[in-house]
Amino acid sequence: MNNVFLLLTIIGIIGVPVCLILTVMRLFKKQKAKPTLILCAVFTFICIFSFIGFGLTIPPKTATVVSSQETTNAAEHTIEDTSEKTSETIPEDTKPTPTEAPTESPAPTAESTVPLFQKEEFVKQLTANPNVTSDAANSTFDILTSEMGFENIIVNKNTAGTLFEVKADDYNLKVTVSDKLYMVICGDYNLYKDDSINYTKSDLEDRKIGNNDSKYYSIAMEAVSANLKNPSSAQFSSMRECTMARKGEYVAVQGYVIATNSFGAQTKNDFLVEFRVIDLDTYSYETIYLNIAGETSGTYVDLK
Repeated sequence: MNNVFLLLTIIGIIGVPVCLILTVMRLFKKQKAKPTLILCAVFTFICIFSFIGFGLTIPPKTATVVSSQETTNAAEHTIEDTSEKTSETIPEDTKPTPTEAPTESPAPTAESTVPLFQKEEFVKQLTANPNVTSDAANSTFDILTSEMGFENIIVNKNTAGTLFEVKADDYNLKVTVSDKLYMVICGDYNLYKDDSINYTKSDLEDRKIGNNDSKYYSIAMEAVSANLKNPSSAQFSSMRECTMARKGEYVAVQGYVIATNSFGAQTKNDFLVEFRVIDLDTYSYETIYLNIAGETSGTYVDLK
């Protein structure tokens, strides 16, 4: 019976739009559209009738509901039966005795092996020079890493005698070592001398100019220009001709400026400006010391 109603539904769905199209065509041809409209109404009635009949003939689904209490009870009975059967079929003398899993010692991590490998390689490269003792090489590595704060230590070459070029993180060091460590130099800084540490890696980080040299130079020019007789006439030395130093938030820039003096003549004057950076992104600063051609203001700060 469902198939009959389904077929009538399909016929009705197809017939209604067809009749509507024929009605429109007849209207365009100025013919009577009443026959097609009647036929359209018939198809619409067939659709409604078949929908109703199709719905009445669908049998209701019956769901079998099992209460949770019954399910729980059945599961408990099953577990009890299984445990009883198991205890009956396995004799006591054949049951396995529980054993503890063997405890394995944790494998060494990469962090614990890399420093050891670095130290061995470092000592090997230093002691390749017959004038360097093994104790001095080991002690030098410990001082550079544990006491001065460097992490990745690589010997680049033995420059001359007991002088070595060493790459320590991002810094190029010159190390003098033989029966002990004598000296460590980085640029203008003597990091280690006379068995004492003068600067560590952290101190070098505080003194690093990095990629901020152009910002420091702009601040220096502004500070110097503010103290010139005729700032618009100022011609500053190039940034390559300047020297810069930094210690934490304090920066010093040294160079020269050509500007018109109070007599209208152009003069070349050396300058040294020290300032404290407040916010480098906004070029906010405080001038600490200024020296232009010997005329000073403020208090000089030794950035060494």
